[in-house]
Amino acid sequence: MVSKKVTTVTNDAYTAATEVCGLLRKIASEYGGKEIHLALDDARYPKCAIVKERAAKLSISLEYIPPYSPLT
Repeated sequence: MVSKKVTTVTNDAYTAATEVCGLLRKIASEYGGKEIHLALDDARYPKCAIVKERAAKLSISLEYIPPYSPLT
């Protein structure tokens, strides 16, 4: 089953890897035990090692949209 549910983490500062890791934890807790794939844009923070390691620990696949894609 594919879900189009939107899950958000809100902050009032600069978005960085720590916020993305928080979002990953929140998504993993909501969809525990299910296969999770996230489509992410070409920003730097979701591509850093910390985010990739957290996603791997949570069994979340990160898919990156190519730069200048019409999907962004």
